[in-house]
Amino acid sequence: MPEADDLKTQIVQKRKLLIAVAAAIVLVAVLATIALRGGGDEAKQPSAASGPSVEAVVPAGPVPPGLQTVVYDKFQTGWSADPEPAKTTGITFGVHPLTPVAMYDKVGGKARQMAAPTIATNVDLVMPVVEEKPGWFGVLVPSANRSIAWLPDKNLEKRPLNDHIVVYRKQHKLVWLKNDKPQREWEVTLGMSQSPTPLGRSYVLGQSELKDSVYAGVRILALSSIPDDPNSVPTALRGAHTGIHTWHTDANLGKNTSDGCIRLTKSGQQLLLRELEPGTPVTVLD
Repeated sequence: MPEADDLKTQIVQKRKLLIAVAAAIVLVAVLATIALRGGGDEAKQPSAASGPSVEAVVPAGPVPPGLQTVVYDKFQTGWSADPEPAKTTGITFGVHPLTPVAMYDKVGGKARQMAAPTIATNVDLVMPVVEEKPGWFGVLVPSANRSIAWLPDKNLEKRPLNDHIVVYRKQHKLVWLKNDKPQREWEVTLGMSQSPTPLGRSYVLGQSELKDSVYAGVRILALSSIPDDPNSVPTALRGAHTGIHTWHTDANLGKNTSDGCIRLTKSGQQLLLRELEPGTPVTVLD
């Protein structure tokens, strides 16, 4: 009978629909369970919204009572080596201690010495920053060659450093740069073979005045670098730092006749005295 056949067809179709709905419900339940358990390949992928991990700040170690302050006529040893002593770019600022601060041999390491806000001449100490880590600054050490110390980022004032002096020993040439652009260059006198001008990065500590007439009455730019062999210089100069200065005669420009200092013309020295601030990097290359 046609009516009976139609009724059977409707019943079959309803059964198929119920089965399909039930299967869909089961599939949704299974997917939900997988998601809650963290299963599936997609669930194992890190969320893009989480972002990169932030490196934790390593705390500074204790400062021993009575830790010695840097003495500029006693040279320092035992620091970390400057990782890029021949680099002539990248130093854009230095740090000036607002109070005496501890200098560490490495991040979170041992406090070795204290750095006072000023040098003996009451000039602000500004140490160029050559490396940074979270909460720490790597700076060039005063009174040491090609060495860095680490300072916690506390009680420090940042100061911009726009100038840079680069000295080429074989060419006997000094180049003054500002914002990485050459400004002027001069022929210079450099250290003798027994007391060569130290290689690597150092910086201007400040200006000093020596009464001896050989300096032509012009102030000296004292540097943080020291003789690589302190015994190679005359007794009267032991404990002294390398410097940039003029001389009473220009006859020795282009030669190696100094005790390690960098000599240039009087007019050149006077210009640098006007332009260079404490902390200005000085890089000596072969």
